[in-house]
Amino acid sequence: MIRHPFSPQADKALRALSAENRKRAAKAFQRSQENPRHPSLNLERLRGHQNLYSIRISISHRAILRRVEGADNSYELVDIDPHDIYRGL
Repeated sequence: MIRHPFSPQADKALRALSAENRKRAAKAFQRSQENPRHPSLNLERLRGHQNLYSIRISISHRAILRRVEGADNSYELVDIDPHDIYRGL
């Protein structure tokens, strides 16, 4: 599950997306509520980070999530951007 409300940085990143990618993000977030391990999300931990994960929004975009400590399957949105977003993390 992805927690709401989003941080100002995450909210700004969402607003900067195209309308189509905002729809895809909403669908991915809804799917994460139903089943955080749904195969279409492609949830994966980022190498070298204990609490950072990514999920697929579209072929070109990924969302970076931070696992909320002490909460099972609960994440907060950190950022959302083109696929290469996490190469610098």
